[in-house]
Amino acid sequence: MSDEQTLTGDSSSPEAVPADPAQAIRAEIQREYAGRLALAEVRAQAAIAGVTVLADYYDPNCFLSEDGTTNTEVIRELIEKERANQAARAFPELQGAGYHRGTAPKPATVSLDARHR
Repeated sequence: MSDEQTLTGDSSSPEAVPADPAQAIRAEIQREYAGRLALAEVRAQAAIAGVTVLADYYDPNCFLSEDGTTNTEVIRELIEKERANQAARAFPELQGAGYHRGTAPKPATVSLDARHR
């Protein structure tokens, strides 16, 4: 094998050195942090939409596309689904029901007169 093939990064050779080592390092870092970036994007889009999403319970790889970038379509679908779920779970406020009947309870008054103690 010639030295020229080794330096250009011939993939058929097991001892092949990539043509640009910095590019290989960038790709490795991107693979390592792509999931964290996707979860950060989920949290950001949920905050913009006003929806509470527990992003830590999701697999970060489900938000990634085939090339390792964040798939915004999957995130948009998750946000819409959570918005619908939270609207369905909304508990109506029960004003007028129960003991207080919609008004604040009156505080007990204590007489400061020593004769009534």
